Order: sequence, then C-alpha cells, then structure tokens
Amino acid sequence: MKHREDQICKHCGRPWTLLGILENVESYWPELDVIRCLAPCCGVPETLKLENGLIRRGYVYAAGEPHFSDMEHYQVPGLTVVKSPESLKYSLHQKEVTVTKQTG
Repeated sequence: MKHREDQICKHCGRPWTLLGILENVESYWPELDVIRCLAPCCGVPETLKLENGLIRRGYVYAAGEPHFSDMEHYQVPGLTVVKSPESLKYSLHQKEVTVTKQTG
C-alpha cells in the first residue's frame, strides 16, 4: 500500500480532490465496509474505504468471497466516519453525508 500526497486519477491522469470524489458517492457495501464513488474528472467508478482521518483507495476481488484490497491511502485531516450495518455517515469540512446500501 502506498501513501499518496497527490490526487491524480489513475484512469484519465487529471487531478481530482478527495472532497470532489466524496461528492460523487453512489453506494455503500457494508459487508466490505466500502463505498463506490465516481471519479469527478472522468466518471470512472472508484472503490474507497473511509476511516477517521484516512481514505483507502483500492478494489474488490473475489477469492471464495469478496475482499477489499487497498492500494493507496490518503491522510484526510478532519474526516470523521460513523458506520452501522445499514449506512455509513461521514463529515468533512462541515459537510455531513449519509450513504446507505440503497443509495445510487
């Protein structure tokens, strides 16, 4: 896993912001504790795992059952995350968002 300071889309090469990708949340997968977002620059799906102060970017793969593998992580001061079996709530820069399994 690589710690990243830059925020460059792996698909189109353009810069994006963490806040920008979080504004494009599509759904929450509570079994893996990941959210699916669309890259703000090109709309390609991204899989993220949110933790307090940290975003992990990676992918889901199946090895008998689904798993999340994180490839990069980004420090996000001020990001707070509250999880439940049905939803994930995060807040950043005084904006609070709740993502449910049905979102998207």
